[in-house]
Amino acid sequence: MSNRYSDSRLIDDKTIAMMNPTDRQALGVLTPDERRHKGEAVVERYLQRLCEQELSRRRISYMHLSFRAREKIGWPDLTFCLHGRFVAVELKTARGTVSKEQVAILADLERNGALTRVIRSFEDFRDLLEVQP
Repeated sequence: MSNRYSDSRLIDDKTIAMMNPTDRQALGVLTPDERRHKGEAVVERYLQRLCEQELSRRRISYMHLSFRAREKIGWPDLTFCLHGRFVAVELKTARGTVSKEQVAILADLERNGALTRVIRSFEDFRDLLEVQP
């Protein structure tokens, strides 16, 4: 049975923040931080798709491990070879933060000769692909 209180848009953010997480989930409401995180995840997935399409267009084989895979925590979103060099790319939104595990893995890969980048836009990714050997 539906009533006018079941519309989560009628609940203000302060009330949502004070709610028990189980109650919030049952009502299908998100805190402002949860909404922001969900939106950033969508943007990051879109950036991932664009980058993968560009790699395919240029006939560059790449690896993207699914979030369901049992990959090492912090492993970069995309890995591929470019001009004979291993490249590791972490994709983030403009405000997305790189985790300490991601920083450590990128540093280790770079220390071992990889070209590593944190990419925040498709334009940045295209610029990376234009790097000469």
